[in-house]
Formats: sequence, structure tokens, C-alpha cells
Amino acid sequence: MKTRNGNRTVNQPETIAAREKQQQLKDRFRDWVWEDRERAERLANEYNFRFNNIRLRDFDGSHLTLPGMVRTSLRDGDLAPHQKNAVWRILQGGSPLLAHVVGAGIMPRAGLCRVDFQILYFGAVQPLKRAA
Repeated sequence: MKTRNGNRTVNQPETIAAREKQQQLKDRFRDWVWEDRERAERLANEYNFRFNNIRLRDFDGSHLTLPGMVRTSLRDGDLAPHQKNAVWRILQGGSPLLAHVVGAGIMPRAGLCRVDFQILYFGAVQPLKRAA
């Protein structure tokens, strides 16, 4: 709504009424969708097909023993489960993105610094050879 000097202002009573009507429509639609069993099933299947069909792969590195790794500076004498999972993800994926928040403990001194050893140990990547 415009005032006499040309500025815009919110018409509070009409805005509140419109928002209430909008909420009523949302509530009624939510009920309507599920009233007819056939429609509900069809829409749920369509939704799942379009939007709910991707499952990210889990990487479980709990089996990794990491022979030769110095464990003296590690908490509890071993990598945390999420750190072993990250190592396993690197070994399986080749070039994964490890997007962890700062402070997650994914790259402490003895964490992913040791991944290069494991990659070479398992033969996932061959070391570079010097040119003659």
C-alpha cells in the first residue's frame, strides 16, 4: 500500500488475513493429499522416485590396522572411527572430498597425514618415479 508521499507501507490487517488464509490452504492441502489412499500412494511413490532415491555410500574403515603407524600421540592409542572411515574412503574413492568441519579431528598430526603411507601400502597409488 502506498502512502500520500509515495512510500510503501504494509497493510497489517490485510497481511494478517492473507497469511491466515494461506495457512488454512496449507493445512487443508496436507489433509486432502492423504484422504484418498490411492492418490496418497501414487504421490508418495512419485515423490520417492524423484527426490528420495539416492543413498550415499557408507565407508567403514574399522577393519584397518594401519601397521607401522606411530600411535604414541594418538588419543586412545588409535585413530578415531571417523578418521579410519576417512582413510578407507580415500582408498576406495581415489580422489574423495573430505568436507569435515574445522575441529572434527580428521587431520591431526597422526591422522590423514598417514594416508599416503596406507595408499602406497595397499598399492592403490604407485609412487612417482624420478626421471633419469
